[in-house]
Amino acid sequence: MTWTAYLHPALMLLIVFPVGFAAAAFGIELQQVRAERSRRKVSPKLARDRHIANGIAFLISLVLVATVGGFASKSLPEAIDTDWHGLGALVVVLLLVVSTALVTVRSLKRRKWARLVHSILNGTVMAMLVIQFLSGGWMIRQLLRS
Repeated sequence: MTWTAYLHPALMLLIVFPVGFAAAAFGIELQQVRAERSRRKVSPKLARDRHIANGIAFLISLVLVATVGGFASKSLPEAIDTDWHGLGALVVVLLLVVSTALVTVRSLKRRKWARLVHSILNGTVMAMLVIQFLSGGWMIRQLLRS
């Protein structure tokens, strides 16, 4: 086993989680600005641009780091089962694809329900990432014991 087994969790903690939570925070700020409930004086355009920039960075980093994780899982001992963790990663990516499509595909983003479903799916993604974090921690624990 090599250092690559630890690369995926390190990148998740250092890049994916912070960028994902920033995108979520800017998404909440955007909703508050649109509803005129924001305590901060931020223009709707700036709030939207921040959310989109962080969302794109989150999507790209998540796909790249998940790919690294898929390759790294091949170097793990056979005793460490990665099936559920891999399935969770696939669900996260699929939810994000649908969520992103709702707010970028012209015919979908015009629907009144698209923003609400986008928010619900992204909240589900954040919950799934917490589960992924716990699952990954369990795998690291097994790895350190072997």
